[in-house]
Amino acid sequence: MNNPINLDTLLIADEARSLQKEDDDVINATIGSIYDNKHQFHAFETVTQSIQALPHMYPYTKPEGLLYVGDLWWEHLSKGTLSLPKKHILTLGGTGALYLLYRSVASSKDIVINAVPTWNNNYQMLEHQGVTYDTFYMFNKDNQYDLKTLKDKIDHALLHHEKVFVLINDPSHNPSGYTMKKEEWIELFQLIQSNQLKDRIFLINDMAYVDYADKNYDYFALINEHLKDLTIFMTFSGSKAFSLYGARVGMLVTVSNNLELLNEIDTKTRYIARSTYSLPSSFGFQVIEHLLKHQYNLYLKELDETKALLKSRVMVLISILEDKKIPYLPYEHGFFITVKTNQPLTVFHTLKEHKIFTIPVEYGIRFAISSLTLKDINRLEDVLNKEMFK
Repeated sequence: MNNPINLDTLLIADEARSLQKEDDDVINATIGSIYDNKHQFHAFETVTQSIQALPHMYPYTKPEGLLYVGDLWWEHLSKGTLSLPKKHILTLGGTGALYLLYRSVASSKDIVINAVPTWNNNYQMLEHQGVTYDTFYMFNKDNQYDLKTLKDKIDHALLHHEKVFVLINDPSHNPSGYTMKKEEWIELFQLIQSNQLKDRIFLINDMAYVDYADKNYDYFALINEHLKDLTIFMTFSGSKAFSLYGARVGMLVTVSNNLELLNEIDTKTRYIARSTYSLPSSFGFQVIEHLLKHQYNLYLKELDETKALLKSRVMVLISILEDKKIPYLPYEHGFFITVKTNQPLTVFHTLKEHKIFTIPVEYGIRFAISSLTLKDINRLEDVLNKEMFK
């Protein structure tokens, strides 16, 4: 499947950044990084202190990276509530984790099924590796995850492909900000297990924004209880979690009761890592190690403050959208919110004429709350109207 929104988001963001330096009226709602109310990069002070505490020389590591740092990171994420067998490898960012996974487990005979709107780079990675890609609209008429359509897609895919990978981006979905309910996750597990094809159907969860969600249930305990004979791959990004965007720190975790498969994936990912980028940088992972060992409680406080900053922005923006009766996709947590439209490219160019830079996605326009100041959002109130998004 070809990418229906074939634009380079990094080029759009770069253009917006350049123009914003010259014109204070430019609104840059493209960047998936957190900026403060002066349009300055938001970094955790605890991360900065951890960087300063490190040595200035960084020796080679192994292709799998500093696995003991992965253990610390995993403990931070799961809090010990997932006891099933697992393997992990440290990667070049969350994107690198997904790419390494696709290279390791998928071929041209397989298919990845994902809900739209979606992160644009998924298309590019799978196309590069010759893996078939299929999509469906994420929400049903009740604004819940459309698991019925997903089941139809899986049933059809099993007739034409060897392996089927269901790609989820939860919590704090990019680009909608949706977080799946506990009942939806349980139904998803049951749906896939009903096929009784544990060697042909697999779950992937891109969890890049997990640290910015406040779930009312324990996701990892849920996996522990309901995974059974399925295999799930989880990818994580240190960019968002620790404001280490340029350090390119990520992790791929495979959880399965199939020990033979676990060992096979572990061998393959190490081999592919070694034969492509060789090994991940040790710098970013040493930062994470120092942070989790020596600054953890202060870091958690900073993380809470950052989530509060995002929440304060999104509450104002949602209030504006609702006052103007501009429809948007269900938002719970995270960096982005998506306004609905059937003509995303047309609306994208219209907004650009008003000096508002956004990212067009399937059936919508993505606004990055993470990079918007309250001043920016108030200016949006002066410009946005319902007619724009038809």
